[in-house]
Amino acid sequence: MGRTAGGVKSMNIDKQNDNLVDMMVLENNCEILTISENGYGKRSSPDDYRLQSRAGKGILAGHFNDKTGALVNMKQVRPEQDIMLISDNGTMIRTRASYISKVGRATQGVRIMKVAEGAKIVGVAIAEPQEEEEGNE
Repeated sequence: MGRTAGGVKSMNIDKQNDNLVDMMVLENNCEILTISENGYGKRSSPDDYRLQSRAGKGILAGHFNDKTGALVNMKQVRPEQDIMLISDNGTMIRTRASYISKVGRATQGVRIMKVAEGAKIVGVAIAEPQEEEEGNE
């Protein structure tokens, strides 16, 4: 297409409360990590998601409600990588991706981080694995 072209419609969002949260091109041997604002998350297989064509309606990433909160982020992750979750009150945790349950796409997931009253998860980062240090006694 030329510089003045209008492009193509990538998604057809028709509800006022629908939002595009994330999208990705998957690499081989990766899983999909889904994190909600109240600290719930899950790993799921890419096979649980169908391919999305141009001007499609999108793909539901899970069941989100008052208990789980809204979807914050989706990442592709390998089981040996570490996940870092950051809340808006400054709390941060780091955990191995393999410690998070692998469940189907249409579930709410499991609690990964307990957030303080009124706090929400605002950031998710993938990190290379960190070797556990032996405690100093």
